[in-house]
Amino acid sequence: MSADESEGMPQAMSYYAGIDPGQAGAIVLLDATSRIAEIMDWPPGEAESGILAIHEWLRYGPLLDRLEYAVIERGQVRPAREGERGQGVVSAYTFGVRVGEWRGLIVGLRTRLEMVAPQSWQAAILKGQPKTAKVKDRAWLYACQRWGIDRFSGPRGAKLYGRSDAACMAELARRRCGSGA
Repeated sequence: MSADESEGMPQAMSYYAGIDPGQAGAIVLLDATSRIAEIMDWPPGEAESGILAIHEWLRYGPLLDRLEYAVIERGQVRPAREGERGQGVVSAYTFGVRVGEWRGLIVGLRTRLEMVAPQSWQAAILKGQPKTAKVKDRAWLYACQRWGIDRFSGPRGAKLYGRSDAACMAELARRRCGSGA
């Protein structure tokens, strides 16, 4: 196709992924205009079946070849200390496996990837937000105000923190690629 023929055709849109790798996590894909293109919650069941389901969704989905950049939350395992609640050995191991699966999947798709600490994406995205609530509630509220409460609420109004965190990280990915501030 010549340059003249392609002038009237719409340009292929790029997409940006935010990934919360936790047990109740999700992946959110935003387009270059910050509209949500896709949301997928982590499938219930064993980790292996979850990553396979997500791989199939991304691999055969129409957005695969246009996924430009992904941000995955780099979590930290907190062992229990006396008088505090931490993570058990099994949950810490499972989280580490899931982060590795996400990294492998995104790298295997030849998509640029950044691992971001929670404090980093929260500072960038929630800058200027009132600090009247816990950070996870502030991120949820930001996502609801920006993209609509129906996307981040479950049955009986349950807050879907994995989705809201993933949406905020997708926005960070979009901004880091120069598609908006």
